Amino acid sequence: MSAGTRHGQQAYVPAFDGYRALCIIGVVCFHVGPTSAGWLESLRLRGWFGVDAFFVLSGFLITSILLGELDRRGTIALPRFYLRRALRLQPAYLSTVLAIVLVTRLFSAKDYQTVAPALPYILTYTLNLAVGIGGLLPPAFLLITWSLCVEEQFYLGWPWLLRTLGAAPMLRALPWIIGLLAAWRSATYLSLASGQFWEPAASIVNRLMMSTDMRIDGIFVGCLIALAMRANRPGWLWTRLRTSRPLPSLAVLLSVATIWWLHAPDMLPIYILIGPTATAAVYGLLLAVIFLQPDSWPARLLAQKPLIFIGRVSYGVYLFHYFLADKVIHLIGVRRGDAYSMPQELLAITIVLSASVLLAWLHYVLIEARVMAWREKIS
Repeated sequence: MSAGTRHGQQAYVPAFDGYRALCIIGVVCFHVGPTSAGWLESLRLRGWFGVDAFFVLSGFLITSILLGELDRRGTIALPRFYLRRALRLQPAYLSTVLAIVLVTRLFSAKDYQTVAPALPYILTYTLNLAVGIGGLLPPAFLLITWSLCVEEQFYLGWPWLLRTLGAAPMLRALPWIIGLLAAWRSATYLSLASGQFWEPAASIVNRLMMSTDMRIDGIFVGCLIALAMRANRPGWLWTRLRTSRPLPSLAVLLSVATIWWLHAPDMLPIYILIGPTATAAVYGLLLAVIFLQPDSWPARLLAQKPLIFIGRVSYGVYLFHYFLADKVIHLIGVRRGDAYSMPQELLAITIVLSASVLLAWLHYVLIEARVMAWREKIS
């Protein structure tokens, strides 16, 4: 890591916004459904890679911010960190949940009966645990908040651990923690899915795909990269990542191969066993390369203005897109679960993505940007 970053500059490059954009585009495509056939459908069904890829970026950026504060101040001000996170994330989160609840209450009393029981868990960021462990089944347009719950639970504990134990001990501990979490997930799946390995029940899939203990290893991979890069350990690795010209192309090829193989629908059992950890390692390599080689072709490609724009409003896009998708699919004349043509699929993806980006941008300008300006004054 450069001397400037060592002494507290935020580890950020414009390509990270483009990286975020690819993540959210993949997730939107995956959630648009229902299904058609052909190459477009094969691509769409692999779009859930976006959650795994974003987990790694989140761990890397949050840890880099915290390490910067450690370098500058010698400690981490936890109240300040939590306040800044809340002011960044809560305006979009709460306004989206409120809007969905109101619309559902006014126009669909039947759907509201499934929304209301989920609200306490959504508002306390425990929905993923209520679904994965408790068996709660909220509507899909609220179920997508499971990944945000994992993120918030990570925010709650990681800064405290880093401040209490220090960067060097956490760097030594994280490889063991990640390995143990991966082993725990595999053992849990083999135990729960005994006799139904290739076709696990939905309750088993929810437990393995949404619970924090099953998914947080991907975030920890991002944390490990940030810690190792700061400590320059092992030094030869970071020198090679910074100077090797073939590595950017190799990182892209590995990422594409990972998406195509491990995120294929029929690979779900294999993904559960090794996927969250393996995909995080591959996407982490790509992140490290575009950070350390900002002039490489993947970094330049991801730093294009349209991708940067989508990336900067990606949080709002994630919150809004599924609710919009439900409405758009009906507008083009199909019902969720029915097959539709490739032109209809392209039209649905285009409308949902465009409408989600527009709504997210309006929300960002009218609400989020003002709150963030207030956040900087408080800081």
